[in-house]
Amino acid sequence: IKEKLGDKSHWIMPFGKRQEGETMRQTAERILAEKFNKTIHARFYGNAPCGFYKFKYPKSLQAESNVVGAKLFFFKAQYLEGDVKDKKLEYTWAAREELPKLLLEDYNKNISLFLMDE
Repeated sequence: IKEKLGDKSHWIMPFGKRQEGETMRQTAERILAEKFNKTIHARFYGNAPCGFYKFKYPKSLQAESNVVGAKLFFFKAQYLEGDVKDKKLEYTWAAREELPKLLLEDYNKNISLFLMDE
């Protein structure tokens, strides 16, 4: 999905904050449901993340929030069915070979390590 991070918009996998009492997998399942209005159904594999991506916020955001950056955790999941119904959400379905054109280089290198083959 396309998300505004700081002053710029970037293509990034769906993400969100873990809520008190949630396991990391429950967080991943909730985020998928929230971002896509419960219209996308996927099978999650395992209860532990398969990888993570750590990044620093832009300096202006660091000063604003008093937080240096974030760590995103990824879970392996297989798309089962459904389609995105929210017309306000900017999204794209992309094949592995298309990702380098869409994602920031560092981010793409990191997530390509744990993408599943069809």
